[in-house]
Amino acid sequence: MAEHNARDYSVFPGNQSPSVSTPVEALLAPEFCKARAEELQALPVDDYVSEVLEPAELLSRATARDVIGQLKGKVIVEVSNGPLYAAEVDLQFDTGTRRVGFLAQDRKVNNGVWGPEHHSQAAEIVRGFGDLSMPVVTFMDTPGADAGADANHNNQAHSISRLLAEMCNLQVATVGIVYGLGYSGGAIPLAATNILLCVRTGVFNTIQPKGLASIARKFNLSWQECARYVGLSSYELLGKGVVDGVVDYAPEDAGDTDKLQAAICSSIESIEQASRNLAARERAVLRQYDRAVDRYLNPPPELEQVKSMATFSFADAKRAVPDVFGIAMRYLRFVGLRRRIRTSTVETYGRLADVEIPAGDLEERTRSLRDKAFDDWLEDPDRIVYNDSLARSLKAYRQRKEGLDKERNRLTAILLGEPQRNFENARTDLCFRVGLYLYNRWKTSSSYNFRRLIDLLASRAEEVPAERVDLIPANEITVRDVVFDTSLRESLTATFVNILIFDALYDSIVNGFADIAEEARRTHKISQESLHRLLDTSLAGAAQQVKGDSETGETGRFLAANADAFSDWIRYFVRFNGRGAFLKDVEEWKRVYFTRLSDALLVLITFTFESLIPDFLKAQEGKASYDGAIKPTRIGKRKDFWNQLDIAYNDVLVQRVIDSHKARKLTSVEAIRDRFFRDLWLSMTRCTRTSL
Repeated sequence: MAEHNARDYSVFPGNQSPSVSTPVEALLAPEFCKARAEELQALPVDDYVSEVLEPAELLSRATARDVIGQLKGKVIVEVSNGPLYAAEVDLQFDTGTRRVGFLAQDRKVNNGVWGPEHHSQAAEIVRGFGDLSMPVVTFMDTPGADAGADANHNNQAHSISRLLAEMCNLQVATVGIVYGLGYSGGAIPLAATNILLCVRTGVFNTIQPKGLASIARKFNLSWQECARYVGLSSYELLGKGVVDGVVDYAPEDAGDTDKLQAAICSSIESIEQASRNLAARERAVLRQYDRAVDRYLNPPPELEQVKSMATFSFADAKRAVPDVFGIAMRYLRFVGLRRRIRTSTVETYGRLADVEIPAGDLEERTRSLRDKAFDDWLEDPDRIVYNDSLARSLKAYRQRKEGLDKERNRLTAILLGEPQRNFENARTDLCFRVGLYLYNRWKTSSSYNFRRLIDLLASRAEEVPAERVDLIPANEITVRDVVFDTSLRESLTATFVNILIFDALYDSIVNGFADIAEEARRTHKISQESLHRLLDTSLAGAAQQVKGDSETGETGRFLAANADAFSDWIRYFVRFNGRGAFLKDVEEWKRVYFTRLSDALLVLITFTFESLIPDFLKAQEGKASYDGAIKPTRIGKRKDFWNQLDIAYNDVLVQRVIDSHKARKLTSVEAIRDRFFRDLWLSMTRCTRTSL
C-alpha cells in the first residue's frame, strides 16, 4: 500500500508531504521560494557559491547545540560525545509543555563529523526516545561522515545503515532540520524523518560538491559549477521536493528562535494529526496494528531468531508496546521518504538526455587560481631572514662576493681557497637552497610556479640589478629579490629546471615502484640492477615530460641546450647534508597528492632517495660498493613496517587489476552489447537488411 500511494508523490514531487495534515508555521511562502530559486540559478557560478555556500560554511555562526539551548523550554537531560549532542527538552507548545528528544551534530567539535561510535550511539539514543514515546527532532550540520581508514575499519557504513534503519522504524513523530551543511552519509540518516525542513541558509545533498566534481572530472566541471548545477540551496531543495518547507530562520538571526520553535512544534502536531486521520481512514493500518499486537503477544520462533541476531529495535521493551498511531506515523514516513526518491526515464538519462552537459570551466578556474596564488607570492614574498638555511647561505654568498676584490698570496689561497672558486660554490649553494625551499613552499603548485619563474627570468621583465640587491639589508631582503637578481639568473634557471625534472622523477618512481616494492618485501633489499632499471626508465620519462610540456617555452629550450644538466644536479643533491630533512618534507605533502599510496611505500621511496640512490651513484663512480639493504631503523620505521609493506604491495596489485579493467571499458554500451546481445544484434541486423 505504501509503494502504491507513494507513486503519486514521486510523479508530482511538489505535492504536500503525506505527514503534513495541518499547516506548518513560520515557513516561507512557496511562491517566494520559487522566485528566489530562479534568482540563484541565474547567478554566475562564483556569485552562487557566495550566496549559498558561504553562509552555511560560516565558522562564526551559532551551532545546533547553541540553538537548542535557546529554545523556550527546559533541558532535562543532555548527552555530549564529541560532535554528537542529544537532549531531552520540556518544550513549550501552544497546548502546553511536552518532552521532545533532540539529536544534533555539534559543529564546534571536529566540524560535526561523526564516526562509527557516534552513529551507533545515536541509534541507541533515538531508540530510547521512541521507547519513551517522545517526538524526535534532528539537526543536520556536517560536511559528511568520517571517511578515514580507522572509521571504515570500525564499520562506518554499517553504523550509518543501522542509524538510518532506527530512524525509519521509529513509531513517533520525527522532524529533521537542515541547519547548516547537510552532506553525504553524515546527514542522510538524520534526514529520514516524517517532515524535513531547512533553514534559509541550509544546504543539503547526498554528496559534497567537491566529491561530485571528482566523480564528474571527465566533464571538466569545477566543484563550484557542480554546486550550482545540482542546486543545494533551501529554495531549490523545496522546488525539487527534497525538503517539505523552508523555515523563515537562519543561524545568524541572533537568538531569535521563535519561528524555528513554531516550525518544530507545529510540525510535530501536524504529523500526529496526520497519523490520526490515516488510522481513521485506512483499515489497513488497523489490520497492521492487529498483526503487531499478535506478534507481540505470541512471537513466532522465526521472529525470536531474528531478534537474537539483530541489533535493531523491536516492540518488546517494557514501554515499547504496539501503538496504532505510531504504526501510522511510521507508514507516513515510509511514503514520504519514497516520495523523495526521484526516478529518471530513458529520455532523461545519461547520453540519451536532451539536456546538454554544461561546458566545464575546471581547467580555466584552476589556471586562474594558480595565477592568483603566484601573483600573490610575487606581491608578498617571504623574507629570507625567517629561514635559517637560506639566511646562512645568503650571508656566505655575500661574503664570498666581497672577497672577489681581495688579492691573496699563495699560502692564503691554499688555506682559504681561491676567491673565484669560493664565490662560485657559494652561488651554487644559494641557488640550490632557494630551489629546494620554493619546492616545499609551493608543494603541488611548484611545477606550474617554477615554469612561470623560468619564463619571467628569460623575459627579464622583473629583473633587479645585482648592485641594488646587494644594498638590501639582510633582515629585509626577500626570496623574490634573490630570484630576480641579474647575476643569479642563469644559475637559478638551471636549478629550477632541474627541480622540475626531480619532481617528475619522484612521481615517476612512485608510479613504477610496485615491482621494486615486491623485491623489497621479499629480500629486504633493492638490488643494484633493479634500481638502475628503475632510474633509467624514470629519468627518461621525467626529462621527456618536462621537455614535452614546455617545448615552446623556456624550460624546453634550456633542456635542449643542456641535456646533461640534471646529472650534475642530482650528484650535488646526494652530497647535500640536508637532503634527509628535505625529503621528509616532500614525503608529507606528496601523501596528499598520492592518496592511494600507503605510508609504508612513501617511507620506502624517501629512503631510496636519501640512502640508496647516493650509494648507487658512489658505486657507479667506483668510490664504494652498493649493498641495497633496507634498514627500517634508518627510515623512521613505523611499528610492523614489513607487514605494512606487504599490505601496501597487495593494495597496489589490486589497484592495477582495477585500472586494467577500467581501461578495457567493460561497462560501455558496446561491450555490454557484444557480451550479452551479440546474437540478438546480428539477428536484428539480418532482419533489417532482408526487409530492405
